[in-house]
Amino acid sequence: MRLSFLTLQRRNAVREARRHRSLPHRTFKIGRKSGTTNRSEASAR
Repeated sequence: MRLSFLTLQRRNAVREARRHRSLPHRTFKIGRKSGTTNRSEASAR
């Protein structure tokens, strides 16, 4: 279960990286810290 879950996460990460390659690293920051998300999102908008 653990290995399969990790591989799934990796695949999703690669897929999202390709999809959001043109977009800024906003999504990456959002996924990392939800506290600074509001600040970064507000500044981005």
